[in-house]
Amino acid sequence: MLVATVLAVPSAAASEAPQYTIGDTWSYTISFTALDPELDLGDVAIFVNVTFVVTALEEMTVGNDARQVVNESVEVDAHIFNDTVDVEFTVTGHQAKDLLTFTTLKLDGSFSGSFRTTVGTTVTIGISGSFTLTTSEIEGTWGFPLDVGKRGSVTTTSSASLQLEQQDSLFPDIEPIAGTSNTTFEVLRTEDVSVEAGSFEALVIEQEIENETGLLLYYAPQIGNYAKMEILDSEGSVTATMELASYRYATAELIFGLPPLYWAAIGGVLAVVVVAVVVLLVVRRRPKVPPPPPPEGP
Repeated sequence: MLVATVLAVPSAAASEAPQYTIGDTWSYTISFTALDPELDLGDVAIFVNVTFVVTALEEMTVGNDARQVVNESVEVDAHIFNDTVDVEFTVTGHQAKDLLTFTTLKLDGSFSGSFRTTVGTTVTIGISGSFTLTTSEIEGTWGFPLDVGKRGSVTTTSSASLQLEQQDSLFPDIEPIAGTSNTTFEVLRTEDVSVEAGSFEALVIEQEIENETGLLLYYAPQIGNYAKMEILDSEGSVTATMELASYRYATAELIFGLPPLYWAAIGGVLAVVVVAVVVLLVVRRRPKVPPPPPPEGP
């Protein structure tokens, strides 16, 4: 368990669950600080980009609970190489994410790529397949609103499968798995985070899965998502980082600081005012008709 070295001071207002719109987009880059030395990969270059786009907002029944979820398309592009190994692959999928806890309730998609090695003789192997993950039960005490000092946990029962359409002895059959896992969370502090997409005030959340795999999540209320994620080893050292490279809210494209809807309303008001002024000028400039002369007397 990590120990926060920064004094935890509760914020003035807790962070509520984000409000999304279809088309909202977040793009991330993943970098690796340290790799398992037993892999013996030498100097390896790794480039990974991940993009999430909101495609729908709906209610999903999980077990006996109705959960509000955001559906997102997921795209991953990766290239890993050194002097002897070259791996390229892409992943295209969809996930349904619980809005209260940010837990993935359903994930499915496909992948394709190639594996090339020049150890001994040059060998190139193409690989493709599909994957699914389904959560059948979810319960716990974690979720929005978030504030410094909040703790909680989420227990899920899930099943996952991976099907390879092109196989080789290097890629043996993978049996479907199912089981229950417990994930704990704690908001440690607030922290200013600078990434490629900008600088944000974030809630730093420690996450542990079955008291083993550790992550630090930097949730930025301003963008309604994580500005950064760090994967930690058993000693608390960062082994990989995912940082926000860009984001876009479908309804937040501002014109001189205001949304288009505001400008449409202002334009409507101005149009009415212009029409009223034109009508007034026309009426005032219309020549006056002299009154009829008084009737002559007898």
